[in-house]
Amino acid sequence: MSSRIHRRPDGQLWNIIICEDKKQEAFKMRQIMESKGYNVLESMENGRQLINYMEENPNKVDMVLLDIVMPVLDGFATFVEMREKGLGTRVVFATVENSRAVMAAAAKLGAVGYIATSMTRDSSPLFFSFVARFFLEAVFLVSPLVSLIGVAPSGISF
Repeated sequence: MSSRIHRRPDGQLWNIIICEDKKQEAFKMRQIMESKGYNVLESMENGRQLINYMEENPNKVDMVLLDIVMPVLDGFATFVEMREKGLGTRVVFATVENSRAVMAAAAKLGAVGYIATSMTRDSSPLFFSFVARFFLEAVFLVSPLVSLIGVAPSGISF
């Protein structure tokens, strides 16, 4: 794996928020993303904290790693509210929920990716590196989520 520092086109580091209620999972995600040179702004424990942060810090977040099962406001409700309030950013669902139906729902909502966090310790850094490289750097490709489940995010046509 490359130790290259990933930067936005303007030369700044990509800013990431992790929204995960399990502290150990959030810590693991933070370590992986920071080891790849990304700037993890915050780790939130629920969707309400994320919405509040994004409203107070408009246009600061480049991507959110968003869990689905959380207290207060779950990941799907958070994502819908973000869209309704115009809090646009790339969202990658990072969750233990890994059924086809859940992945399809994430794609239909417009998520740019989906990570099953129940991966082994050896495979998760490689996958997070893949997500960081392709989703943050805005390389044009049809989401691997589409080929995996056969559903395109809303607004994407083939």
